Amino acid sequence: MKDLNHQSEIAKQRARTEKRVKRLLSKTGSSATLDDIKTIIFNEVVEMAFSAYLMKLMDFFDDPDERYIDEMLPALQDAWNYFPHRRFNGSCPAAEMLRLAPGVKPRDLRA
Repeated sequence: MKDLNHQSEIAKQRARTEKRVKRLLSKTGSSATLDDIKTIIFNEVVEMAFSAYLMKLMDFFDDPDERYIDEMLPALQDAWNYFPHRRFNGSCPAAEMLRLAPGVKPRDLRA
C-alpha cells in the first residue's frame, strides 16, 4: 500500500512540475516544448554532471536577462527528480529514493 501511495504522490508532483515547466516555457517565449525537456532528462548520460544538464535544460528557455532564474531552477530540479529516466527503466530519481530510503516521504523531495 505504501508504494501505491508513493506512486500517487509522484504522479501528482510530476503533473504539477509539468505545469510549472510549460508555464516557464511560455513566459520566456521559448519555442521548446515540455517533451524536449523530458527527452533530455530521459536520455541522460550518467557521466555528465547534473550541473551540465541543468545548463543544457536552461538553454531551452529564452531568458537572456535571467529574469526567471528563481522560478526556473527549482522547476528544473523537480523536473529532473520527477520525470522518467532511462537508467531507472522509466522510473524517476524521486521514486527510486522513496524505494531505497524508508522513512523518506514524497514531500521531503520537493524543491
